[in-house]
Amino acid sequence: MVDPNFDGTVVLICTHDAEGTVGLTLNRPLDVPVEQILPDAAFVHDAEVPLLWGGPVGQDCLHVLSGPDGDADTVLPVLPGVHFGGGMELVRRIFQKQGQLRFFLGYSGWAPGQLQEELDAEAWYVVPGDAEEVWTTDWRLMWERLMAKKNPSWNWMREIPENPDVN
Repeated sequence: MVDPNFDGTVVLICTHDAEGTVGLTLNRPLDVPVEQILPDAAFVHDAEVPLLWGGPVGQDCLHVLSGPDGDADTVLPVLPGVHFGGGMELVRRIFQKQGQLRFFLGYSGWAPGQLQEELDAEAWYVVPGDAEEVWTTDWRLMWERLMAKKNPSWNWMREIPENPDVN
């Protein structure tokens, strides 16, 4: 994808139906503490819950992925052990249990049929969802790791230095 919003990103598709598609970018952490986004949620202050850039749409909205502690009535299953959505009460409960959480500002969205058109144009590589990658904090080479899983001849990507000038 040549769009700079998506260059080198890993997007987890969370919903896909007749109304369109919603995904969250898994490998763009933000240098913003969660408490800055949720100042009234004292329980997250000083927590080490990652805040990531979810995508270019609706950047004034916060989205959440949770682990297996999600409430089936308020979340959508994405992968085994990964759920999308839920309100602050769910977040508070999971946080108190020290469960898995990821917060995202914004999301990646496609109108009905748009993502399929992009897939048909080979603008995206598709790999199976992986809960381990969802919960990792090793974001720097996530795209490269997944590309190497897709095609072993791309294994060299896993060795790309953070700063090529020191190679």
